[in-house]
Amino acid sequence: MAIARSEYLRDLYEDAQVVTNNPEIISALILNDALNGCRKALLDIAETNRLIANELGAIADAASQT
Repeated sequence: MAIARSEYLRDLYEDAQVVTNNPEIISALILNDALNGCRKALLDIAETNRLIANELGAIADAASQT
């Protein structure tokens, strides 16, 4: 996994260098990508939590009807 991340970061860095050679902008682009990855992970966790809550609600409803 570390190798894949290193390759991804290298590709991201090379892509950013096509846009600019300014190290601050390159860093900002890389940080932006990392923050978007964190945002996606949080959205995935929220969706999983919603599905779990729905399942627990269905179980509770079924238990209350018996």
